[in-house]
Amino acid sequence: MESRHHFETGNALPLCAILAESGAVVCWGDNRFGQAAPPDTVNGVAGTASAVAANERHSCAIRAEAGAVVCWGDDYWGQATPPAAVDGTAGTASAIAVGETFSLAIGAPEPGALALGTAALAAIHAIAWTRRRSGSFAKGVPTRAR
Repeated sequence: MESRHHFETGNALPLCAILAESGAVVCWGDNRFGQAAPPDTVNGVAGTASAVAANERHSCAIRAEAGAVVCWGDDYWGQATPPAAVDGTAGTASAIAVGETFSLAIGAPEPGALALGTAALAAIHAIAWTRRRSGSFAKGVPTRAR
């Protein structure tokens, strides 16, 4: 039987995984900030996930049904509040990563983008969010590949 389990973690707990059988996100380990308690939209109750990333203070996932980013846990730096560009309001994501005080998503290609070549690369954009601090990212400002 082929295993399709996937998990990702930063330098500290918790660990999160997507169950191959159901697509539900499960997390375990340190839960001081709620980072190991995925919401119903990705834990199998009201939805599933296609990607997940966890870090010491917060975790994020991409909803399988909608491509929208959802995050949970500590939001002191605004890192658990995805911008409209990836939360399903104005756009979706195809990949997700988290750090202690920031989150990063690769925006889903715009409709009509070519599957191959430089035109498709131009359609890919990274979006980072955190509170604006000296030298940090601006919330939801896309950066296009060059």
